[in-house]
Amino acid sequence: MPSLIDHTIKNEYQNVLNDLHLTFARSLTGYKPVNITSFTESNNLNYIYGDKQPDVTITSTTVSGVFDARVKYQDVTKTSDYIKSVIDGDINIKKGGALIQIKLTLSDFTTYLEGAKYIKFDDITCTILTEPRNHGLFNPIYKTVLLAEVK
Repeated sequence: MPSLIDHTIKNEYQNVLNDLHLTFARSLTGYKPVNITSFTESNNLNYIYGDKQPDVTITSTTVSGVFDARVKYQDVTKTSDYIKSVIDGDINIKKGGALIQIKLTLSDFTTYLEGAKYIKFDDITCTILTEPRNHGLFNPIYKTVLLAEVK
């Protein structure tokens, strides 16, 4: 089906939005936990089957990455009842602390934020409160996530 807006005009509008994002974006750091499992053969004999059992070693490390996002601080008193119930039910979230909305590109979300446990910027540690929402003028190119400051 033909579009009312030409593709070149769509691209121009999209470039303006990308410039806006790059102008006001700040660097944030996302931290993801990663488990590394390694198997080594041991000298322990399995008496039922007569073979050696491998020793399993699980090492937990944290991988971090820096990405650019637009940051917006929100007033807790002006949020929805659902968000207030999430804050009241979580003991790690500071009462009266700031809710922070970040908007980042889809590629940065999938690379750095998907599966991340916490995010740091401006000497603030935050956790992710909500599922990401897609944003874009003609198709989704950004994701918005709501964060809460933790102790």
